This record gives sequence, structure tokens and C-alpha cells, in this order.
Amino acid sequence: MSIEPTDETLMLRYRDGDLGAFQELYRRHSGGLYLFLAWRSPRRDWVDEIAQDSWIGLHQARARYQPQASFRTYLYQKQFSGMSLEEIAALVDAPVETVKSRLRYAMRKLREQLSTGLAAQGEQA
Repeated sequence: MSIEPTDETLMLRYRDGDLGAFQELYRRHSGGLYLFLAWRSPRRDWVDEIAQDSWIGLHQARARYQPQASFRTYLYQKQFSGMSLEEIAALVDAPVETVKSRLRYAMRKLREQLSTGLAAQGEQA
């Protein structure tokens, strides 16, 4: 029985230069990231570009990676990293209060999904 490496282990390998580890992370998460972005973006023509920017950001930050949170949290946080609520509102063409509400909802949903995933992993162990 083969045990697949965790996302965090793969990211550590990628940080250390293992391109195959990146390929596996991309295989595991590109679809979910794309759907997340498509759900959040008011313009479909931005989704591909934002997704590509997310992977580029991951590549550029790989040397600083420390597994303090799940890989998925690490990947999804770079989307709006460093942007003010006003800048995000302008980007997604929504009022600032709507952005705040959506971010709170998205973070709550992400936490719930991560909790469910961690519980499922614990049951499999």
C-alpha cells in the first residue's frame, strides 16, 4: 500500500527544488483554485490570469515556505495578499462592505472545509 505525501511535504520538496512535487501540487489543486477564483470573480476573463498569478506567486515564495498552516491555506491566501479592502473592491467591482462580507464567508467556508479534510485524514490514519 502506497502512502501519498501530504501537500505540505510536497511543498517542502518543491521548496528544495523538486519539480515533480510542484507538478503533483498543481494536479491536486489547480481545479479547486480555479473554481474558487471563478466563484469570487465578477469577470470570467480574469480567472485564468489570476490563477496563473497565484501559481507564479507560489513559485516566487517557495523559498520562504514554512508549513505553519495547510498548503491550501498557503496557496489561497496569496490571492489578495497585500491588497487593501478598497483595492479588492475595485478589482472585483463590488462595494467594500460586500468584499468584507464575502471574505468573512470565504474564510469561514475554507476553515470548515479544512476542518472536514483534517478530520477525514485522521479517520484514515
